[in-house]
Amino acid sequence: MRARDGNHGGRQRERLQGRLGAARRAVIAVVAGTVVAGVAVTLILPGRTDAWIVFHAGRSHYGRLLRSGVRIFERQGLILHAKTVLIDGVWATVGSTNLDWRSFLHNHELNAVVLGF
Repeated sequence: MRARDGNHGGRQRERLQGRLGAARRAVIAVVAGTVVAGVAVTLILPGRTDAWIVFHAGRSHYGRLLRSGVRIFERQGLILHAKTVLIDGVWATVGSTNLDWRSFLHNHELNAVVLGF
């Protein structure tokens, strides 16, 4: 079954790889709400980092996300820097932007978006 409401446009699956870092509560609420709307969301996050405070700030969101049904995996053994999003195998982005306003407004980040059918 597909989620077919105005906010999720028929999406079935979302996979996000990167780090949550200092993501705002509104971003976490959107991710959690996406699952409630019927979209299967999987996060692949770093299991180690070079930024200890940011790492634990991201982990502070795990409880809410897990309770909403988000699947979370931590990549072990490597520092995971790339950020990727894949939606239904049709829309993807790859780059360095984190899910926080600092990345969008102040850091020199870049993402590529790929559309396929």
